[in-house]
Amino acid sequence: MSIVRLHSRSATQGDTLPRVSPLLLEWFARYTRWYLRRHFHNLRLSNEGWLPDTDNGIPKVIFLNHASWWDPLVCLHLWRQSFYQHRAYAPIDARALAQYPFFKKLGFFGVEADSSRGAADFLRIASGIANTPRSLLWVTPQARFADVRERPLLFRHGLGHLAHRFRRLSTGLGPAQGTLGRLQFIPLAIEYTHWQERLPEVLLRFGSPIEVNNTSAANRTPQEWTRELEGRLEGTMEALSAQACQRDPSKFLNLLRGKVGVGGFYDVWRRCRAFLGRSPFEARHGSL
Repeated sequence: MSIVRLHSRSATQGDTLPRVSPLLLEWFARYTRWYLRRHFHNLRLSNEGWLPDTDNGIPKVIFLNHASWWDPLVCLHLWRQSFYQHRAYAPIDARALAQYPFFKKLGFFGVEADSSRGAADFLRIASGIANTPRSLLWVTPQARFADVRERPLLFRHGLGHLAHRFRRLSTGLGPAQGTLGRLQFIPLAIEYTHWQERLPEVLLRFGSPIEVNNTSAANRTPQEWTRELEGRLEGTMEALSAQACQRDPSKFLNLLRGKVGVGGFYDVWRRCRAFLGRSPFEARHGSL
């Protein structure tokens, strides 16, 4: 899920950040909630992985596998549920942004794919986000749709360069005070799967955050950072895959409840039959 890119070259760090419209973002987040409920049975977050239970204001980079077209909408709902105090941004292909320019008001910034200019723009804007308290950057470092079973994971190098660049910029700042000189990279695995119901489930799991100002990582190259982040996300995806196979709702927090039942005439007939038989109507197929 790339989220959007700017083309100003002379902007200061603060000016590089997309200008988000709170009103438009709130409206679109509400619409997204309604839209997800129409198309999914549940949106579930694993309670066995890391949970965003506190708002510490530290800038965050959430990097996830790119499983489907739905990823940006799912992440928008997840942001509203768990990271609402952070201003969220994401890169998107510049051509897509030109086609849907209102995304600029939602925090997307355009980047040119497969070009040195695009890579430089991403690092410039992402670095500005990473050095801004209470900011959050969503990144799909595979930069393409990929099946959740694809191995090994292969990232574009931008994320590793961002970690390396931030580590260099934060060196020499002295002991971190508050959020100064701190940045968290958080892996997020996402799957879309069917369990008992007609509509699919959205399954999510966070891996443990990685703080890039850890002194033990001071000498890592961008390539070493890339390999580390690939491994962290792959491990999180494997853990989520095992949970998906178990089909145990008790292992997840329910972030959104969608539609249940078969729908249409068949559910009308079932309701009538339950009414005539003076028995409660249960729409869920999984209740059988």
